[in-house]
Amino acid sequence: MRSLCIALAAACAALGSCHVDDLELAGKACPCVDGYVCVSARCVPAESQSTLFVSDLKSTWQTPQIIRWDWTVTGSKAEFGSYSLITGTTQAEVESGGGTTVLPENRPELGDFDARGSAVPIKMWSMVDAKLGVQQFAQVIVTDTKNRSNKSNIASASRPRVPANSLVLFDGTTGIGGKPNPAEFDFKANTMRRVLQIAFQHSGIRSLEFT
Repeated sequence: MRSLCIALAAACAALGSCHVDDLELAGKACPCVDGYVCVSARCVPAESQSTLFVSDLKSTWQTPQIIRWDWTVTGSKAEFGSYSLITGTTQAEVESGGGTTVLPENRPELGDFDARGSAVPIKMWSMVDAKLGVQQFAQVIVTDTKNRSNKSNIASASRPRVPANSLVLFDGTTGIGGKPNPAEFDFKANTMRRVLQIAFQHSGIRSLEFT
């Protein structure tokens, strides 16, 4: 090997100069040299990569009407452009960019870096409609002021079904002859709640919800 290097050096000296093409570093496996960052185990030019990142997407609660999606974002607020929320009925649909795209014009908070007012790292959330009983998959995309973007993980959740039957203890209306007493109502409601819980434990009903 040493003799080969000496021979090449001698050849270059004889010819006066040698030219080696620039190495193509983009797409090489990590770790990366200065000026490149590691994305999905591959090196990409630092200037082409957004410094905003979204992660830990999950649904924290669901109602019969909507699903709430929470995520974490890190990076500089000065570089923030917008969020978009991609939803679909399968993971493949979301991965391909299909499904429904929720934009700031649909949910204004998606146009604000920290609309929910949390501390660093920013904990953001938004709510979207979903079909009853159908599992929904979602992914958040954050785009910066240079139109560069990064994606979160894909998460899933589904809306709970509405109870088949309900018992109304109080619906906000007043009875004949006066106004309800909040303190009296709280006592009666709590007492009724406990009585129903005990009764339903022996009734065979699998779930009981109070709203």
